[in-house]
Amino acid sequence: MVLIVETGAGVRGANSYSTGAAVLAYLTARGRETENSFSTIASDAQDEAAIDATAHIENRFALRFKGTKLVAFDELPALGSVAFTGLPTATETVTIGTTTYTFVAALSSPVVANEVLIGADAAATASNLLDAIRASLNAGVTFGTGTVANRDTDAEIAVAGTVALDATAAGVGGNFTTLSGSPTNVTLTAFAGGADGGSQPLSFPRLGLVDPSGRLVLGVPEAIRSATAEYAVRSVSAALWTDSTTAGDVTRVREKVGPIETETEGTGLTRTLLDYPAADQLLQGLLKSLGALIRG
Repeated sequence: MVLIVETGAGVRGANSYSTGAAVLAYLTARGRETENSFSTIASDAQDEAAIDATAHIENRFALRFKGTKLVAFDELPALGSVAFTGLPTATETVTIGTTTYTFVAALSSPVVANEVLIGADAAATASNLLDAIRASLNAGVTFGTGTVANRDTDAEIAVAGTVALDATAAGVGGNFTTLSGSPTNVTLTAFAGGADGGSQPLSFPRLGLVDPSGRLVLGVPEAIRSATAEYAVRSVSAALWTDSTTAGDVTRVREKVGPIETETEGTGLTRTLLDYPAADQLLQGLLKSLGALIRG
């Protein structure tokens, strides 16, 4: 898994409030670096522990943090390209989305849709492919009559000889738009970079977050990073968040705050979970007060 740390500015795709190295530094400063053998596990495993810890914080507390998420992201389109360094060979193909284009030395008679005329040079051939993608002017001249506009991409000439592609599928979905083939003297750059819009993936940074002393809290609070370290070292020895072992239907859920305690009653089993009070307590100043809660 790739570690993407939330810096406090609002990071697209962030999945952790800390790095494994920062967790180790936190533990070392407290003489606990050997706890659950954290200092001896691989750095990748340390990073994964930080990611697991962050997921636990989000699963357990995201709806209870004071304030609101700070950053909203614009949607980004997936981009690709077809670059000609010379001329393709007749009958070679390139597939863009659900449409396959065939390069030909001369357009067929009778006409065949999705044929692209090989031009006098790379720039001309790129221009002909662009005409086919757009199904604009020059049907029957630079591309086969009957070709329809490609519904999977918009296109333009970025520089002479290169067709820049812009996926029409929104956000991340555009990254899965097909771009394939191996024509001679043609380089394909797969669609990538598409990203969904919406709010930041993690709860922090937040707008309107005030600590118990009345001070505005900016970025990622130290309490969040400390809690991440505490949960991370625990995650090495056991899963932080597991499927319920409650048998039958759940009839009542009781949650008590400070330290947090969850009691679940089902038709076949009553289970009480005490969730890491040393770590949980670090977050209390950031949470809305609920008192005792009965659901069911």
